[in-house]
Amino acid sequence: MNIKEKKINNLLSKIKKEITPTRELTVKVDSLVNEVKKLIIKTIEEIGIPAEITVTGSYAKGTWLPQKLEVDIFLMYNSKEDLINRANSDLEYFKKIFEYWEDRHAQHPYISGVYKNLNIDIVPAVKIRDSSEKVTAVDRSPLHTLYVLSKINEEMREEIRLLKSFLIAQKLYGAEIKTKGFSGYLCELLIIHYKTFLNLLKQCLNWREGEVILLEDFKIENIEKQFTDPLILIDPVDYNRNVASPISKDTLQKFFKTVKNFLKNPSEKFFHPEEITPLKPEEIKTRLKNMFFIITKIPKIPVDNLWGQLHRSLKGIKKFLELNNFEVDSAYVWSDEKKECVFIFKMRKFLRDEVEKKLGPPVNTIGEREFLEKYESSKHVKAVYIEEGRWVALIKREDPHLKTFLKNKFKSKLEMISLGKNLRNTLQEQLEILFEDEIIHKYVENDELAKFLTEITTREFTHKEV
Repeated sequence: MNIKEKKINNLLSKIKKEITPTRELTVKVDSLVNEVKKLIIKTIEEIGIPAEITVTGSYAKGTWLPQKLEVDIFLMYNSKEDLINRANSDLEYFKKIFEYWEDRHAQHPYISGVYKNLNIDIVPAVKIRDSSEKVTAVDRSPLHTLYVLSKINEEMREEIRLLKSFLIAQKLYGAEIKTKGFSGYLCELLIIHYKTFLNLLKQCLNWREGEVILLEDFKIENIEKQFTDPLILIDPVDYNRNVASPISKDTLQKFFKTVKNFLKNPSEKFFHPEEITPLKPEEIKTRLKNMFFIITKIPKIPVDNLWGQLHRSLKGIKKFLELNNFEVDSAYVWSDEKKECVFIFKMRKFLRDEVEKKLGPPVNTIGEREFLEKYESSKHVKAVYIEEGRWVALIKREDPHLKTFLKNKFKSKLEMISLGKNLRNTLQEQLEILFEDEIIHKYVENDELAKFLTEITTREFTHKEV
């Protein structure tokens, strides 16, 4: 073992101690989970609900982190019919267990509640023996728990916690559309395959695009044709599923870059989320050049659906700007997930060319007369001439400046822009567009947005320096 490897191993040993739940905390959490289980079972018996419960997720597997614990309790119905006909109404009976709760929705409704400061989800599902019987993707979760428990030991749990802590600190953890990162289950499977956190870091740098990882000895024909994701890890309990499918190319590239930096210069900072302090208004002001916001309220839809629509709308607005000859340097979207969302655009410049080049037909061909009649007499045309055997008209743009263009055209063109269905409605109802200095007021009044803006502008400045 060389000096650097010894340094890394000593560091990882230190981190393991920090992130492993203490015996006192484990006993406390176990006690609270047992209390909730008893309350749920009592409710099931009193109401006569045709279901039993099982605990799944990181808590059940023993791979949970003290700072990120959410207990998943599945309400397992015996049939699809019971799930469809009863689950929604049965969930109402369990709300009395919590001090605070909220309705959530994935492929079907579930409850997310707080019991004595412990976050607990109660999730309806169908009891199945294998993945071929599943009604929704949720039904697989108990099978995932059983598989992981059959493969890991205490040492591997420590390695899984290392990987999760590393990804959380780097904002790469979570399969939600907002993050497009590594799920907890994927972390567990990666350690099952590579055995240790350090070995995973070394081996992942050899992954090619579309890397295929198999945990079990089975054959799948045409894997690369069936799955086209940047990383492919076949679910050992459902061979038709890629556990790594949520991971985007950007996420994977950031992961590789972070791994290289860690192996080159190992440090505790890679396992601790960086606390972002918003820049002072006068400091951020210098970074707002050629930047503008589009602000609207958010629709009342599930959070995962919201982020899907936000990302789609961001791409749609960016494409709309580019089709109208405004050059976009970068684009981001931020939301507090409760009241509003902010689409953030950094432009190459706010001015587009004052004239648009319109190509006409070749000289002495059909259409020449109509082209000349249309453009030679128009007051908006600066010139009509021949270029490489074709007629060309230079047309003066009505709104060469982005600010004027958006004011006059954006709202009226919403139907032409690819947007999330619900976001289109909110943009039609409520819309605010802010430029450069106008952004400062928004920056000062919203601390979370200020942190986000500080982070992305710092990242852009750092990249430019490199």
